[in-house]
Amino acid sequence: MVTYAKPVIVISFIVVVVLCHSLATLNERHDLSRANGRRGDSRHVKHANATICYGDTKQTNSWFEVYTLVAGLENRHVDAIVRNTLEWTQRHGARFCVRRYKADASRSGSWNKVAANIEALERSKATWALSLDADALIQNYDLTPQDMLDRIEEHVGAQAFTTYSIFLSSEFGNKKDVNPINGGVYFMRVNRQSIRFLTRIWNEFHGMSLFYRLYYEEQAAMRRFYIRKRNEFNRYAIILPFQIFNMYYKAAEPDDFLTHYAGYGMGRGVTKNKDKYDKLTNMIVQKFSGDREIEPPSTTCIHDIAGLASASCEVYDGVTRYQDVSWFGKLTLRAFPSKIERTLV
Repeated sequence: MVTYAKPVIVISFIVVVVLCHSLATLNERHDLSRANGRRGDSRHVKHANATICYGDTKQTNSWFEVYTLVAGLENRHVDAIVRNTLEWTQRHGARFCVRRYKADASRSGSWNKVAANIEALERSKATWALSLDADALIQNYDLTPQDMLDRIEEHVGAQAFTTYSIFLSSEFGNKKDVNPINGGVYFMRVNRQSIRFLTRIWNEFHGMSLFYRLYYEEQAAMRRFYIRKRNEFNRYAIILPFQIFNMYYKAAEPDDFLTHYAGYGMGRGVTKNKDKYDKLTNMIVQKFSGDREIEPPSTTCIHDIAGLASASCEVYDGVTRYQDVSWFGKLTLRAFPSKIERTLV
């Protein structure tokens, strides 16, 4: 006797998923630069002071910006990270923007760096920007943004330097055999090419489905772009050795630009993450132990920091999409990931 149980179950499951997707309209396309929380949709949660930028509030003098996402970190961790990066940006007249909440709760914090960068680039009036992981700590404050760009140009050559918009870092150690790219630190020209590159990473190379999610997330998406569309990838981005601007903590020297503590900490998962940021916070507190305690930047702006020029700042409201979706909604978003649209064409 022939049984049709398995095909019926599979087909029924597919129909249910597609139907729920249609009813929930979870695969909306969102424009980050216009999202304002007035969609009449409880899944989109508006946050006051979602992004805080320190530096030139009129965006007329800062040609260089730094972007960091700190979503999910404790206030004391955020305070330390902001204090450390401000030491560098304030010395060299750069602007530092901190995104405090995810732009899209259906994806991880690692993924949300991409969305936060697109949002910041859309708004920026600078020429260059640096995407900096929260666990990548600048340590050589004497090196200027121009020094770092000169290092990149010296390595790739003048012609390549003017051609590319995204300057990525190679992965550390044996991991480079799995993925040639480390997505924690990279330089970006503030232009349409950079926005287009990141948008394609989010929209087209995410690799997510109902049954599968990329292990290295946005780094793996960059790898997919690199492997599958090499010629197009090469129009936007180039991969440099990590030693140039993204030094791994196991190999770092005191005069390196920064130390990236990727994989640092004891334990697993959330426990390891907390252990890492506890240790990094202690490092930063000891480094600036002579400074008076600063007002937490996670709740307000920093105005007067001992040892630094006045750090003027401005805040932007922001939206977190899919903040309160159900477990089934999150599962559906795995099969039909959200998209980002740009205002720049």
